[in-house]
Amino acid sequence: MRSKNYGVIDLVIDGVKVEHDLPKKVEWDRKKMAGIWDRIEIAGDEPAEFITRKISYNVSEKNFKNFPNEIKNVFASARIVKPGKPKLTFGKV
Repeated sequence: MRSKNYGVIDLVIDGVKVEHDLPKKVEWDRKKMAGIWDRIEIAGDEPAEFITRKISYNVSEKNFKNFPNEIKNVFASARIVKPGKPKLTFGKV
């Protein structure tokens, strides 16, 4: 039974070590991020300090984790976390 949603877990099944890696995949809601960009600009701050603006809006997961809670709460509703591509590795115990 998996005790965490993402990351690596090791199992031993019938004497075979199985490593299961399920990375998380974070996406950001484009419309909500555009609104956050506008709110930051209206407040007189530089949105590019927080958001990478290309064709889409993005916040690095490292930066998001390090935001103070009041800033993190602003971005949280636009953050979409999906499972990445799972990876299984088999080996001897």
